[in-house]
Amino acid sequence: MLARPVAVLLSLFSALFVISCGRLTARAASPEDRSQAIARIRPSIVQIVVLNPVTKKSEPLGTGFFVNRDAYVVTALHVIVDGKERLAKGNEATQTLGVGMAIGDIPGSFVGVPLGVVDIDENRDLAVVRALRNPFKGEADEVFKAARPNVSLSIDVATFARRAPADGNAIGISGFPFEASVLVTHSGWIAASRYRAYLEDRRKERVELYIADVAANRGNSGGPAYFVEDAAVFGVCMAGRGGNLTYIMPTRYVIDLLKKRNIAWTEQ
Repeated sequence: MLARPVAVLLSLFSALFVISCGRLTARAASPEDRSQAIARIRPSIVQIVVLNPVTKKSEPLGTGFFVNRDAYVVTALHVIVDGKERLAKGNEATQTLGVGMAIGDIPGSFVGVPLGVVDIDENRDLAVVRALRNPFKGEADEVFKAARPNVSLSIDVATFARRAPADGNAIGISGFPFEASVLVTHSGWIAASRYRAYLEDRRKERVELYIADVAANRGNSGGPAYFVEDAAVFGVCMAGRGGNLTYIMPTRYVIDLLKKRNIAWTEQ
């Protein structure tokens, strides 16, 4: 007499299991999700470079990203410090720090404009800089339009996430590792959403960080860390820690810097 009810219950359990697994699968990041996220974040990402305005050549240092159309860029402070040290060893009279932006869809084709440092957070290794020729207003066009009149800069601004990441969230980190001339993206997930550490021995206090199970390399520093789901930026790539683990600085500290200087940003 119990065979039929048991069979019905098993059938219901199987259906619920399939539905539950289906929902879990729907939340997992797919290759299409990653491709769409990269397409959305790509126009906001820039190279931080040592720029020679005379020769138009540049030496890559790291990564940054536009936060608004007034040409403000967020990056890692150690990228700027590294650049200034290189300038001191070279010819500061003809070289400067700059922002490199992709031209159209031409792989490895960049235009560079000088930057100015706006503010820094030494303890959290953050810097806000500004392109001294605003590309959103066409002020950088003269650098390349004469040679390539039919192309334009591929630029936009990043959007910050209103939410903090949770352990296991699918994320991406995009930038220019190993002096790559094309955007390189690593994807993975949040390994620890609550962590406190000293970034370096010279830092004055421990800071809150995220740890991502994502490989980051030299040149990724300063780039955006974002949700694969919607390309909303939740942090700034700091440094690889070995074993495919990477420190990410939460955007709330970036927002503190922006507020201090009355610089606008967008959220979603």
